[in-house]
Amino acid sequence: MIDLSSLSVANSDEEAIAMQREIFETVRVVARSTEANRLFIAVTDRDAEATHGAWKGGIAGLLRTLSLEVPEVASRFVSIARSSRDAAALAEAIAAEVLTGGVDADIDLDESLVRTAPGFAEARAAKREDLSPVPADTVLIVSGGARGVTASCLEELAKHGRCRFAILGRTDADYAPSWAAGRVMEGDLQQAFIAFEKDAGRMPSPADVRQAVASVAAAIETRHSLEALRARGSEVLYLPCDIKDGGDVAMAVSTVRAHYGRIDGIVHAAGVLADNKIA
Repeated sequence: MIDLSSLSVANSDEEAIAMQREIFETVRVVARSTEANRLFIAVTDRDAEATHGAWKGGIAGLLRTLSLEVPEVASRFVSIARSSRDAAALAEAIAAEVLTGGVDADIDLDESLVRTAPGFAEARAAKREDLSPVPADTVLIVSGGARGVTASCLEELAKHGRCRFAILGRTDADYAPSWAAGRVMEGDLQQAFIAFEKDAGRMPSPADVRQAVASVAAAIETRHSLEALRARGSEVLYLPCDIKDGGDVAMAVSTVRAHYGRIDGIVHAAGVLADNKIA
Protein backbone atom coordinates (compact mmCIF):
# COMPACT_ATOMS: atom_id res chain seq x y z
CA MET A 1 0.00 0.00 0.00
CA ILE A 2 1.23 3.47 -0.92
CA ASP A 3 -0.64 6.18 0.97
CA LEU A 4 -0.58 9.62 -0.66
CA SER A 5 -3.39 11.14 1.39
CA SER A 6 -1.19 13.53 3.38
CA LEU A 7 0.10 15.06 0.14
CA SER A 8 -3.28 16.75 -0.08
CA VAL A 9 -3.40 20.40 0.89
CA ALA A 10 -4.83 20.84 4.38
CA ASN A 11 -6.86 24.02 4.71
CA SER A 12 -6.77 23.96 8.49
CA ASP A 13 -5.05 22.35 11.43
CA GLU A 14 -8.12 20.16 11.92
CA GLU A 15 -7.89 18.81 8.37
CA ALA A 16 -4.21 18.03 8.83
CA ILE A 17 -4.91 16.17 12.07
CA ALA A 18 -7.71 14.23 10.36
CA MET A 19 -5.28 13.12 7.64
CA GLN A 20 -2.94 11.80 10.30
CA ARG A 21 -5.74 9.88 12.00
CA GLU A 22 -6.81 8.34 8.69
CA ILE A 23 -3.28 7.13 7.99
CA PHE A 24 -3.15 5.60 11.46
CA GLU A 25 -6.30 3.59 10.77
CA THR A 26 -4.84 2.40 7.47
CA VAL A 27 -1.58 1.42 9.16
CA ARG A 28 -3.57 -0.53 11.74
CA VAL A 29 -5.18 -2.56 8.94
CA VAL A 30 -1.73 -3.34 7.52
CA ALA A 31 -0.38 -4.26 10.96
CA ARG A 32 -3.27 -6.66 11.57
CA SER A 33 -3.06 -8.25 8.13
CA THR A 34 -1.75 -11.81 7.81
CA GLU A 35 -0.63 -11.44 4.20
CA ALA A 36 2.86 -12.78 3.62
CA ASN A 37 4.14 -9.78 1.67
CA ARG A 38 3.24 -6.40 3.08
CA LEU A 39 4.50 -2.98 2.10
CA PHE A 40 3.41 0.37 3.50
CA ILE A 41 4.77 3.65 2.19
CA ALA A 42 3.42 7.00 3.36
CA VAL A 43 4.24 10.10 1.33
CA THR A 44 3.79 13.55 2.81
CA ASP A 45 4.53 17.17 1.94
CA ARG A 46 7.79 18.41 3.45
CA ASP A 47 6.54 22.02 3.38
CA ALA A 48 5.00 22.24 6.85
CA GLU A 49 4.22 25.94 6.75
CA ALA A 50 2.20 26.04 3.53
CA THR A 51 -0.13 23.16 4.30
CA HIS A 52 -0.44 23.03 8.09
CA GLY A 53 2.01 20.16 7.86
CA ALA A 54 3.30 20.58 11.39
CA TRP A 55 0.07 18.87 12.48
CA LYS A 56 0.97 15.86 10.35
CA GLY A 57 4.28 15.43 12.14
CA GLY A 58 3.31 12.14 13.76
CA ILE A 59 3.21 10.24 10.47
CA ALA A 60 6.97 9.72 10.33
CA GLY A 61 6.97 8.41 13.91
CA LEU A 62 4.04 6.14 13.10
CA LEU A 63 5.98 4.52 10.25
CA ARG A 64 9.09 4.11 12.41
CA THR A 65 6.95 2.49 15.09
CA LEU A 66 5.39 0.15 12.53
CA SER A 67 8.85 -0.93 11.40
CA LEU A 68 9.72 -1.86 14.99
CA GLU A 69 6.45 -3.54 15.95
CA VAL A 70 5.86 -5.39 12.68
CA PRO A 71 9.28 -5.76 11.04
CA GLU A 72 7.88 -8.10 8.40
CA VAL A 73 6.11 -5.10 6.88
CA ALA A 74 8.38 -3.08 4.59
CA SER A 75 7.68 0.36 6.07
CA ARG A 76 8.94 3.57 4.53
CA PHE A 77 8.25 7.28 4.98
CA VAL A 78 8.83 9.68 2.08
CA SER A 79 8.82 13.47 2.52
CA ILE A 80 8.73 15.41 -0.76
CA ALA A 81 8.54 19.08 -1.73
CA ARG A 82 5.07 19.14 -3.20
CA SER A 83 4.79 22.83 -4.08
CA SER A 84 7.69 22.83 -6.56
CA ARG A 85 6.37 20.04 -8.80
CA ASP A 86 3.22 19.29 -10.77
CA ALA A 87 1.31 16.06 -10.25
CA ALA A 88 3.09 14.16 -13.04
CA ALA A 89 6.54 15.08 -11.74
CA LEU A 90 5.55 14.13 -8.21
CA ALA A 91 4.23 10.78 -9.39
CA GLU A 92 7.41 10.09 -11.33
CA ALA A 93 9.63 10.96 -8.36
CA ILE A 94 7.59 8.83 -5.96
CA ALA A 95 7.53 5.87 -8.36
CA ALA A 96 11.30 6.09 -8.79
CA GLU A 97 11.75 6.10 -5.01
CA VAL A 98 9.45 3.11 -4.55
CA LEU A 99 11.08 1.05 -7.31
CA THR A 100 14.75 1.96 -6.99
CA GLY A 101 15.14 3.84 -3.71
CA GLY A 102 16.59 1.03 -1.66
CA VAL A 103 15.65 0.04 1.86
CA ASP A 104 16.00 3.33 3.75
CA ALA A 105 13.12 3.82 6.17
CA ASP A 106 13.12 7.63 5.99
CA ILE A 107 13.56 9.49 2.73
CA ASP A 108 13.56 13.23 2.09
CA LEU A 109 13.29 14.70 -1.43
CA ASP A 110 13.89 18.45 -1.51
CA GLU A 111 12.83 21.05 -4.09
CA SER A 112 15.48 19.79 -6.53
CA LEU A 113 14.57 16.16 -5.74
CA VAL A 114 17.92 15.72 -4.04
CA ARG A 115 17.53 12.59 -1.92
CA THR A 116 18.69 12.20 1.65
CA ALA A 117 17.91 9.41 4.09
CA PRO A 118 17.98 10.92 7.58
CA GLY A 119 17.93 7.99 9.97
CA PHE A 120 18.40 7.17 13.62
CA ALA A 121 21.88 5.76 13.06
CA GLU A 122 23.32 9.17 12.23
CA ALA A 123 21.74 10.71 15.30
CA ARG A 124 23.08 7.97 17.55
CA ALA A 125 26.54 8.33 16.04
CA ALA A 126 26.72 12.07 16.75
CA LYS A 127 29.56 12.71 19.16
CA ARG A 128 28.74 14.43 22.40
CA GLU A 129 31.53 16.95 21.87
CA ASP A 130 29.93 17.99 18.59
CA LEU A 131 26.91 19.41 20.41
CA SER A 132 26.80 23.18 20.51
CA PRO A 133 26.53 24.69 23.98
CA VAL A 134 23.21 26.21 24.95
CA PRO A 135 23.52 30.02 24.98
CA ALA A 136 23.85 31.33 28.53
CA ASP A 137 20.60 32.19 30.29
CA THR A 138 18.39 30.69 27.58
CA VAL A 139 14.79 30.73 28.84
CA LEU A 140 12.94 27.51 28.10
CA ILE A 141 9.35 26.63 28.93
CA VAL A 142 9.06 22.91 29.64
CA SER A 143 5.63 21.28 29.49
CA GLY A 144 5.45 17.90 31.14
CA GLY A 145 6.80 18.39 34.62
CA ALA A 146 10.20 17.36 36.00
CA ARG A 147 9.93 13.61 36.34
CA GLY A 148 10.99 10.52 34.44
CA VAL A 149 12.43 10.90 30.96
CA THR A 150 11.65 14.63 30.93
CA ALA A 151 13.85 15.18 33.97
CA SER A 152 16.65 13.12 32.42
CA CYS A 153 16.50 15.18 29.22
CA LEU A 154 16.57 18.46 31.14
CA GLU A 155 19.57 17.35 33.18
CA GLU A 156 21.39 16.41 29.98
CA LEU A 157 20.49 19.78 28.46
CA ALA A 158 21.71 21.57 31.57
CA LYS A 159 25.14 19.98 31.13
CA HIS A 160 25.65 21.96 27.93
CA GLY A 161 24.89 25.43 29.23
CA ARG A 162 23.28 27.40 32.00
CA CYS A 163 19.55 27.55 31.28
CA ARG A 164 16.56 29.15 32.87
CA PHE A 165 13.87 26.49 33.00
CA ALA A 166 10.22 27.37 33.51
CA ILE A 167 8.69 23.95 34.12
CA LEU A 168 4.95 23.38 33.84
CA GLY A 169 3.64 20.24 35.52
CA ARG A 170 0.57 18.82 37.22
CA THR A 171 2.50 17.56 40.24
CA ASP A 172 2.35 19.68 43.39
CA ALA A 173 6.06 19.82 44.17
CA ASP A 174 5.39 21.18 47.66
CA TYR A 175 3.09 18.33 48.66
CA ALA A 176 4.56 16.90 51.87
CA PRO A 177 1.87 15.65 54.30
CA SER A 178 2.86 15.15 57.90
CA TRP A 179 2.38 11.39 57.73
CA ALA A 180 5.05 11.12 55.02
CA ALA A 181 7.75 13.00 56.92
CA GLY A 182 11.12 11.25 56.72
CA ARG A 183 9.83 8.45 54.51
CA VAL A 184 10.69 7.82 50.87
CA MET A 185 10.28 4.05 50.36
CA GLU A 186 6.94 2.93 48.98
CA GLY A 187 6.31 0.35 51.70
CA ASP A 188 7.05 2.85 54.47
CA LEU A 189 4.76 5.43 52.88
CA GLN A 190 1.94 2.91 52.58
CA GLN A 191 2.19 1.90 56.23
CA ALA A 192 2.39 5.51 57.38
CA PHE A 193 -0.69 6.53 55.38
CA ILE A 194 -2.74 3.57 56.60
CA ALA A 195 -1.77 4.30 60.20
CA PHE A 196 -2.64 7.98 59.75
CA GLU A 197 -6.06 7.16 58.32
CA LYS A 198 -6.82 4.61 61.05
CA ASP A 199 -5.91 7.14 63.74
CA ALA A 200 -8.48 9.46 62.13
CA GLY A 201 -11.11 6.71 62.29
CA ARG A 202 -11.01 5.87 58.57
CA MET A 203 -10.18 2.66 56.75
CA PRO A 204 -8.53 3.56 53.43
CA SER A 205 -9.17 1.44 50.36
CA PRO A 206 -6.25 0.03 48.35
CA ALA A 207 -6.98 2.69 45.70
CA ASP A 208 -6.78 5.43 48.34
CA VAL A 209 -3.42 4.10 49.52
CA ARG A 210 -2.00 3.91 45.97
CA GLN A 211 -3.14 7.43 45.15
CA ALA A 212 -1.76 8.93 48.37
CA VAL A 213 1.60 7.22 47.98
CA ALA A 214 1.83 8.12 44.29
CA SER A 215 1.21 11.80 45.07
CA VAL A 216 3.96 11.87 47.67
CA ALA A 217 6.37 9.93 45.43
CA ALA A 218 5.70 12.30 42.53
CA ALA A 219 6.36 15.34 44.71
CA ILE A 220 9.60 13.85 46.05
CA GLU A 221 10.82 12.97 42.55
CA THR A 222 9.96 16.44 41.29
CA ARG A 223 11.82 18.14 44.12
CA HIS A 224 14.89 15.98 43.54
CA SER A 225 14.85 16.79 39.83
CA LEU A 226 14.59 20.52 40.47
CA GLU A 227 17.46 20.33 42.95
CA ALA A 228 19.59 18.45 40.41
CA LEU A 229 19.01 21.14 37.78
CA ARG A 230 19.87 23.91 40.22
CA ALA A 231 23.00 22.04 41.26
CA ARG A 232 24.16 22.25 37.63
CA GLY A 233 23.80 26.02 37.69
CA SER A 234 20.42 26.29 36.03
CA GLU A 235 17.73 28.60 37.31
CA VAL A 236 14.38 26.85 37.75
CA LEU A 237 10.85 28.19 38.04
CA TYR A 238 8.28 25.45 38.68
CA LEU A 239 4.63 26.24 37.96
CA PRO A 240 1.81 23.78 38.73
CA CYS A 241 -0.18 23.69 35.50
CA ASP A 242 -2.46 21.36 33.56
CA ILE A 243 -1.29 21.65 29.95
CA LYS A 244 -4.80 20.67 28.77
CA ASP A 245 -6.27 23.78 30.41
CA GLY A 246 -5.88 26.86 28.18
CA GLY A 247 -6.42 29.23 31.08
CA ASP A 248 -3.77 27.48 33.15
CA VAL A 249 -1.28 27.67 30.30
CA ALA A 250 -1.99 31.34 29.54
CA MET A 251 -1.46 32.24 33.19
CA ALA A 252 1.75 30.21 33.37
CA VAL A 253 3.17 31.80 30.21
CA SER A 254 2.35 35.28 31.54
CA THR A 255 4.13 34.40 34.78
CA VAL A 256 7.21 33.24 32.90
CA ARG A 257 7.34 36.42 30.81
CA ALA A 258 6.93 38.54 33.93
CA HIS A 259 9.65 36.60 35.76
CA TYR A 260 12.26 36.24 33.00
CA GLY A 261 11.24 38.96 30.56
CA ARG A 262 11.23 36.64 27.55
CA ILE A 263 10.82 33.07 26.26
CA ASP A 264 13.48 31.62 23.93
CA GLY A 265 12.08 28.16 23.32
CA ILE A 266 9.72 25.38 24.30
CA VAL A 267 10.43 21.79 25.29
CA HIS A 268 7.15 19.93 24.93
CA ALA A 269 7.13 16.71 26.91
CA ALA A 270 3.58 16.56 28.25
CA GLY A 271 1.43 13.55 27.45
CA VAL A 272 -0.99 10.99 28.76
CA LEU A 273 0.30 7.43 28.73
CA ALA A 274 -1.91 5.04 26.80
CA ASP A 275 0.73 2.67 25.50
CA ASN A 276 -0.40 0.01 23.08
CA LYS A 277 0.80 -1.54 19.86
CA ILE A 278 -0.62 -0.28 16.58
CA ALA A 279 -2.47 -3.49 15.81
